[in-house]
Amino acid sequence: MAQLTVFETIVKYACGIATVPFTLFGVSIYNVKQNTKNVVMRFGKLDRVMKPGLRWAPLYCEIHPVFIGANILQFENLRAADFKGDSIIVKANVQYHIDNPVSFVIVANSKTNILEFETNKAIRTVCGNIPYISEDNKNYDLARHSKFAEKQALEMVEESVERYGFVVDKINIVEVNYTPQITQHTFMKQQ
Repeated sequence: MAQLTVFETIVKYACGIATVPFTLFGVSIYNVKQNTKNVVMRFGKLDRVMKPGLRWAPLYCEIHPVFIGANILQFENLRAADFKGDSIIVKANVQYHIDNPVSFVIVANSKTNILEFETNKAIRTVCGNIPYISEDNKNYDLARHSKFAEKQALEMVEESVERYGFVVDKINIVEVNYTPQITQHTFMKQQ
């Protein structure tokens, strides 16, 4: 095996040292997907927000990807009480998106359970203020006027989650029913 000359040794080490910055730079390149923004935190402080595309950030930064497209949160069997205290089951969908990724990462700690909690609370509160069925057919009730309840719940949720970076586009109350035990009891009384 031939021994390397001094010049060849110097060139070999120089090439090795010269590739280190390019390797580190290449590792720090990020592809931010469509409908996503990356929040970059450097040493625990906000550095910047990266928009979609090919972006660069130093290795020692924390990168929090945030999906900013439309999302749907579903409530299948939300138990609540109506104006009279009767037990009801509510099925609802909440359409939302994240408008402020920085607030979502820093204040909400990247968790959507805040939105779930606030929506749950708003739907229960609204259902508690409206009877399931109105006897006089003049007042709003949950069985026939769920759009009224949706509007009230939307206003409550928007107000409470705005600081967390969420924007609630729509609350859709799909179905409101008495609980199965009450329904069965009602059928037995009718017979």
